[in-house]
Amino acid sequence: MLVNQVTALADVRAKKFGPPMPPAVNSGQITEKIINILLVEDNFSDSILVQKELSHAFRGGGYHLQGVRTQSQALALLSDHDFDVVLLDLTLPDSSGLETLTRLQMDFPHLPVIVLTGYEDENFALEAVGNGAQDYLIKSKVTGQIIKRALQYALQRKRLELDLREARQQAEKANHAKSEFLTVMSHELRTPLNAIAGFTQVMLMNMEKNLSARDEDYLQSILGASDHLLTLVNDILELAKTDTHKIVVKNEIVNGGHLLSELQHYLFPLAQHKNLEIKFTGEQNFQIAGDYTRLLQVLLNLVSNAVKYNRDHGQVTVHAEKCGAVARIIITDTGYGIPTSRHAELFQPFNRLGAENGTVPGTGVGLAICHNLMDDMKGAIGFTSAEGKGSNFWIEMPLAEISA
Repeated sequence: MLVNQVTALADVRAKKFGPPMPPAVNSGQITEKIINILLVEDNFSDSILVQKELSHAFRGGGYHLQGVRTQSQALALLSDHDFDVVLLDLTLPDSSGLETLTRLQMDFPHLPVIVLTGYEDENFALEAVGNGAQDYLIKSKVTGQIIKRALQYALQRKRLELDLREARQQAEKANHAKSEFLTVMSHELRTPLNAIAGFTQVMLMNMEKNLSARDEDYLQSILGASDHLLTLVNDILELAKTDTHKIVVKNEIVNGGHLLSELQHYLFPLAQHKNLEIKFTGEQNFQIAGDYTRLLQVLLNLVSNAVKYNRDHGQVTVHAEKCGAVARIIITDTGYGIPTSRHAELFQPFNRLGAENGTVPGTGVGLAICHNLMDDMKGAIGFTSAEGKGSNFWIEMPLAEISA
C-alpha cells in the first residue's frame, strides 16, 4: 500500500518536475558496519524496486542507499561523499553505454561498480566486466538476495584488488631501493678491486725473476680472486641497470645471418677447451627488430652456459627458424640438464641451482640479465630441460618489416 502511494505521488510530481529519486534510506543499527550504496538510475519505478528488494534482503540492516538520476549528479556526489559501491544503470539522460562505466572508473578507479541494466546480452556483459565492472545484473531477473550477494562479492574483490595493488607498489619500491643500493655498492667496490688487480699485475711483471714459486702462486691467487670479484660486481651492476630499465635498447633492423656469424666466431674458441662439437643449422637469411649488441649479449650468455655445463666431447647446436611473425634461435646442449623441481628458479638472480657447489665458475645473474633484456626488447626467452639429457634455451624476436 505504501509503495502504491509513493508511486502515485511520484507520477503526479513527474508530470510537473520530472521523475525524482527515492530519498536516502538508512537501514540497520548505528553500531553495525553500514554499506554506503549509490544508485545511479533515471527510472523511478526501477529505483523503487531496487530499494524494496534491498530492504527485504537486508532485514537485519546494514546498508545506506542514496540515488541520483544522471551521470553528472553521480560524479558530483561522489566527489563530496564517500560511498562503498555504485549500482549503475548504463542508460542515463546524459550518458549511455559503456562510456557511462568508463567515465566513472576513470574518475573513481578504487570504487567498485555493479552494472544494473535491462540490456540482456552476454557479450556486452563480458565487455562491461572487462572494462572494470564487478558484476552485471539484469533488472528483470534481479532479487534482493542477488543484489546483496553481488554487493558483498564486489566489496571483497575490490578490497583484494587494492591490497594486491598496494603490495605490488611496495614490492616495486623495495626492488627499486635494492637496485639503487646495488648500483652504488658496485661503483664503490670497482675502484679498489681494479687497484688490487692492477698492482698485483705490476708486481708479477716487475718481480717475476725475484719471486719464489710460492709467492707467485699467492699473487696469482690474489689476481684470480680480484678478477672473479670484479666480474661479480660488473654483473651486479648490469643486473641493477636492467632491473630498473636504465639500459636503453635500440630498435634497429638486425641481420640474423650476421648475428649468428659473430656468435659462431665467439663460440668455437670456448668449445675447444671441452672438445665439443658445434653445429649451426636452420635459417641464415632473416631480419629481426631489436638491439644487435644486446641480442649478441643474450646469445653469448646462453652459448657460454651451454659450453660450461656440458659434458666433455658433447655437442652444442644453434638452430634458427622462422615461426610466423617471429624468429626463434634455439641453443641445445648435451649437458646434465636441470631438474624439473628447479625449473621455476632458473631466472632468479644469484640462484645457480646448486652449481655453486661445483667447479664451474659463475655468479648466477646472467640468465636474470638475459630475461630483463629480452623483456626490454619486447622479445621472449624460455627453455626446456630434462635432468641427464641436456637443455634447450631459446629466444624469440619479431621479424623486421622491410619496406619495399
